[in-house]
Amino acid sequence: MGKRHWIRRRKRRAFTKLLKIAKKLEKGGISTSEEERLIDQIAEVLKKDHPPKPLTIRLFICKRCRSFLRPGVNARVRIRSRRRPHLVITCLTCGQIRRIVYKPPRPPTKRSIGNVYGTRRQADQTVSRVSKEE
Repeated sequence: MGKRHWIRRRKRRAFTKLLKIAKKLEKGGISTSEEERLIDQIAEVLKKDHPPKPLTIRLFICKRCRSFLRPGVNARVRIRSRRRPHLVITCLTCGQIRRIVYKPPRPPTKRSIGNVYGTRRQADQTVSRVSKEE
C-alpha cells in the first residue's frame, strides 16, 4: 500500500479518537483537571495527525483559555440577526466572544409545497393518467 493510504488511515484513526474524547467532554461529570487533560490530548492529536476537527471541538472549545464550553454553565449562546444571522458564543471564564454565521432555514415556497408529484413532467403524466382512469 502506498504512503497516501497510510496517511489517510492515520487521519481516520485520529478523527475517531477525537470523536471519543469529544463525547467524554460532552457527557460531563468530570473534574476540571480531567477536562484539561482531555483538551491537551485533543491538541496533541490535532498537531500530530492533522485530522478534520469535529464540530463539537470546533465550536465548543475556547481558543483563549482552552476550556470546554457548556452552554448555561460556562458559556452563553445567543442567536443574533443584525447584518447576517449568527450565533454568538461567549466564554464566561475569560470573556472570549465567537461569532458563527449561519444560513437560517428558508420558508417553503408555493412551488415546493404544490409540487407533490416531483417534476412538472411527472405531475402532467400523473394528472393525465388519473383523468384517463375516470
